[in-house]
Amino acid sequence: MSTPDDDSTLSDTIIDKLAPTTADGTPLVWSSDNEAHLDGLLFEVGKFYKRKGLFQAFFKNHAAVLSNGKLAVDALESAYIMSEKIKDSYSFEKPCPPTAQRVANYDAATLTVGSPLHGKKAVPKNLTEIPAELKATTVLSEHAVEAEDSRLLTSLTHTFGKSISSDELIDAADGSGYKLLELLRARAKSANTKDKALVAAQYARIIRDGVPHGTELKLQSLKDYIKEYKAVKRNVPELSRQTDAAEVDMIDLIAVKDPSVREIYDIKRTATPPTNLDSAVGLLSSILRGRARCEEIDEVNAATASPAKSLGLVANRIAPNQDKALQQLLSTIGTSDGRLSALMSTLQAVADPAKTKAGEDKDKK
Repeated sequence: MSTPDDDSTLSDTIIDKLAPTTADGTPLVWSSDNEAHLDGLLFEVGKFYKRKGLFQAFFKNHAAVLSNGKLAVDALESAYIMSEKIKDSYSFEKPCPPTAQRVANYDAATLTVGSPLHGKKAVPKNLTEIPAELKATTVLSEHAVEAEDSRLLTSLTHTFGKSISSDELIDAADGSGYKLLELLRARAKSANTKDKALVAAQYARIIRDGVPHGTELKLQSLKDYIKEYKAVKRNVPELSRQTDAAEVDMIDLIAVKDPSVREIYDIKRTATPPTNLDSAVGLLSSILRGRARCEEIDEVNAATASPAKSLGLVANRIAPNQDKALQQLLSTIGTSDGRLSALMSTLQAVADPAKTKAGEDKDKK
């Protein structure tokens, strides 16, 4: 059991939740070995880390949050740069490098005209302690930062460890998630024209075709389409994706193609205009769900209204010695015969012998 002062990272307690997924829990996996898919998948992985609050200190400061709430840094110079309160804009998209490289970048920026750091002092040499204002919240623990880097590699392997190239990439990362991110981004930039064209063509097709032609627009067919659309979209770089407005237009087109929903969709859309894909899908789904429920109600009512089916409801009210006579009578009339309805009325009026104690000796005590 960990103590308040130990240096285990927060990731220790969520190791089973490190596998990147979409917001709806769909695993993010690169299995195609198509390098043009990497940008899109990396974007989705970054959203997962932000949504779950994972590795944020590592991306911003090459640091690790400990279970006691303190921040572990791998060098005193890192703490010094943090104390300067300079926003150097590190993030998942541009992770903070190890401290030696960060210091070099910082010092170079102090000499660069136009840089926010221009004119500031370079990082002092031979630092001996953490700046006073950070002492209460920051500790020097190089191995804790290395462990966080290793955990990042473990997490990334869930997504990028299942393709043909995975072993090569993971071996080259040499235990570092930071290094694997660099390698993945380099591979993404090296994607050839054919790989990119395939991704673009698949995305254009799913947008153009909508719900497959000849498929009735129902709740399930819409769900199937959106699932496929999102799967294709995940492989597309962020800047190449449709805007929210364009995705709403896509759902609008699907709705207006179906005569049975276009009018009610238009009315509801006017009352509550959707702003993104999920809200537009939610609007159309509510209409389709309501229509499905009405169809189910009609089926139930149709079954209840059938005299032939209703016979089963009163069959257990027929005395055993009457069963043979009933079968003979039913064999002489059809289900559309008026006599069947009359028979049903009579049977439903018959009291249940078991409940009336018919046939029992009234004088028996």
